[in-house]
Amino acid sequence: MPLTPARRLELAREYLPLDREGRQGLYASWLTQYGDDTAYDLFLTANVLIGWPEDPAAFRAQWSAPTVRDLELREAVARLTDDQLQRAGEALRDAQLNHPSEVGHVLRLVKSWAGVG
Repeated sequence: MPLTPARRLELAREYLPLDREGRQGLYASWLTQYGDDTAYDLFLTANVLIGWPEDPAAFRAQWSAPTVRDLELREAVARLTDDQLQRAGEALRDAQLNHPSEVGHVLRLVKSWAGVG
């Protein structure tokens, strides 16, 4: 039986605080419990959560760092409120997981919300 989107996120969140060894062990348990396709889907979901953090403060810290090469995104993240960052993160995670070809479009929207770009 496929996992619901909520359950997929719940399981993927378990991956985030683990070190490399813990992540490998969790992935191995996903393989055993859910099989190859679902385990890989959970791995991808966890990595989307790493890339587009759910917490606005973590999102801001990650995407406003001086190492971020997209200067417009850095500026947009600095301008957006926590509520706006929360919505931006939700939109980006949804796009990355369900409509990967739309990530660029969502990024342009996020920048336009902030009056950048």
